[in-house]
Amino acid sequence: MTALGLDCGGTESRWHLLDREGRLVGHGRGPRLSGHLFEPKEREIAMDALRALCRDIRKLEAPVEAAVAGVTGLSEDSPERRVLAEVIGALLEVPAKAVTVQGDLWLAYHAAFEPGAGILVYAGTGCAACHVTAEGGVLRAGGHGLLIDDAGSGFWIGQQALRWMMREHDRTGELPDTGLSEALLGQIGGRDWGVIRSYVYADSRRRVAELAPVVASAAEAGDPVATELFAEAGRELARLGLAMIDRVGLRPVALTGGAARAHPLLFETFDRALAVPECRIVDTDLAQAAARLALDSLV
Repeated sequence: MTALGLDCGGTESRWHLLDREGRLVGHGRGPRLSGHLFEPKEREIAMDALRALCRDIRKLEAPVEAAVAGVTGLSEDSPERRVLAEVIGALLEVPAKAVTVQGDLWLAYHAAFEPGAGILVYAGTGCAACHVTAEGGVLRAGGHGLLIDDAGSGFWIGQQALRWMMREHDRTGELPDTGLSEALLGQIGGRDWGVIRSYVYADSRRRVAELAPVVASAAEAGDPVATELFAEAGRELARLGLAMIDRVGLRPVALTGGAARAHPLLFETFDRALAVPECRIVDTDLAQAAARLALDSLV
C-alpha cells in the first residue's frame, strides 16, 4: 500500500508516491489543472488532467491507501475540494474520505512551517501569502487572481515585460531592440502582432507565466528593464508578507514558488522590504511534501 502526494498547479502537475516505510515508489509529471471547476473549460481541463495523472500512477500497480493533493485556485471554503476528492478517489479506487484536497498555498505552508510558526509567501503562476494558526485556521492575503492582482507572480512578471515591449512599440512604431525584447520574441516565435497575439491569447495564463524565466535570463544578461521587473516583483511580494504581519504579528517569513526562484534579485528585494529578523527562501518539493502528509495520515 502507498501514500500519494499531488501538487497541481497552473503550469503543470506533479505526483510523488511513497510506501508505508517512506520509500519512493514512483514520481512523475502531468498536465496542469486548477480548482476553478466553476469555469466549464477549466473543469474539462481538470478532469482530463486527473484522468491522465491517475492513469500513470496506476501503471505502477501499487495500490494507493491515502492521498493529499494541493490544488491551485482552492481556498478552505471551496466546494470544489469535495468534488476533486471524489474524482481522485474514484479514479484510484480509494475511498473519498482517504483523499485530502487543499489549496496549494495550504500545502506549501505545511511544507515550510508547523501551524502557528510563520508566514508563507508563495509566488508561482499566481501569488498569495498565508498563516496557519496553531488551531489549524488559515489566514490569507492576496491570491485574488490575475484579473484583480497577482502582482509579483510569474504571470505578472511575464505580463509586465510584454506590456513594456508593446508600449515601446506604441511609442516608436517599432519593437525595441534590447535583450529583453529579443528574448521575449524568441520565446513567442515571431515579431508580428498576429504571432504575439496568438501566443498570448491561446492560453494566456500559462503562456504569459512561462515568459518569467525568459525575463530572468534577460536580467542575468544585464537588461535594465528585466532587472527592475524582478526588483519590483520582490517589493510586491513583500507587500503580501507585511499585510500578514499586520494581522498576526511578527513571525519568521518564508518565500517559495517557481517565480520566487527565477532570479536572486527578487528575494533580495523582498528581504530588504520586509526587514524582519528571520526571512528565508525555501525550495520545497510540494508533491513530496504532500506524500509525506498522506503517509502521516496512515499512522
